[in-house]
Amino acid sequence: MNELKIAAVMGLCISAAVLSGIFRHTDREYGMLISLAAVIAVAASSVAALYPVLRFIDTLYAKTGADEIYLTVLYRSVGICQLTSAASGICRDSGENAVAVQAELAGRAALAVNALPLLQKIADMVEELL
Repeated sequence: MNELKIAAVMGLCISAAVLSGIFRHTDREYGMLISLAAVIAVAASSVAALYPVLRFIDTLYAKTGADEIYLTVLYRSVGICQLTSAASGICRDSGENAVAVQAELAGRAALAVNALPLLQKIADMVEELL
């Protein structure tokens, strides 16, 4: 992301925070929708900006000859963490702490399920050694 683009993203974040704060006092739903729209826009912009980095990592990883499952688990885990963080933050901002805690619990469960292929690989390696 170049300087101009990051400045625009930060401007969007600040504008959304101010607008959301104003609407929260009068119409809470609009404040939450503004926050949600900003989260989606910034996330999409960030993923687009990271695309060249991800392609570079893929290229480097392909040269190692290692199993692709490791990189897949890594990417999925990062995605799960980002989605969980955004969802729980939005829930907390809207005053729904109990829902935020459940979103975090669901994220942890998703990470555990996502790690199963790695645990299977480790179990296979241990079995081969024995």
